Amino acid sequence: MTYNPNLDRYLTVAQVMTNKGTKNIRLILDLDANTFYTLDDDNNFLALEYQPPTLSFYIEGNTSATTISSANTFFNFSSNVAPTLQYQSQLNNGIHLNTSTGKIEYSGDTRYFMITGHIEVSAGNNNEIDIAAFKNNTIIPGSTTKVITTSGGKTSSLPGMAIVELSNGDIVDIRVKNKSATTNITVSSLNVLIKGI
Repeated sequence: MTYNPNLDRYLTVAQVMTNKGTKNIRLILDLDANTFYTLDDDNNFLALEYQPPTLSFYIEGNTSATTISSANTFFNFSSNVAPTLQYQSQLNNGIHLNTSTGKIEYSGDTRYFMITGHIEVSAGNNNEIDIAAFKNNTIIPGSTTKVITTSGGKTSSLPGMAIVELSNGDIVDIRVKNKSATTNITVSSLNVLIKGI
């Protein structure tokens, strides 16, 4: 579709000459579709892609066990490996990974986010382990995933997903619980993606 400046539906919102005045950059609003476009050199529409605030990080190779001082209680997991920021959208809109604590900190406007993740844990034989996401020290409803560990110290792999509403100052973190015993839990790896929806 080619831009026609004579149509009332199109409004030029911004226009600038770049590259020493040889490149004409225009931002066009299609009033009928309520959509912004830029134009290529032949005046063809190029849709602007909006990317919501997105952040992903991972931990690999952790050997530090989380001390479980009481059964059926959630604990922040221990790690001797710092989390690695894998990706963050350019316009992060306040979403931030604290690499010292492994927690997600938010300082933007109130909106919903989807959290997905994958975690590998090991503990004692046949221990029932729960993994959950917390917001401001309160469990996020629907975020708990469960596994019964196998013998021989093998790791168990768990996917997880939750929807959460975040507001300025909220903090999100991942915690573990041994429902069966006080056997320590090792989170050997973790991969988390949080994305605005």
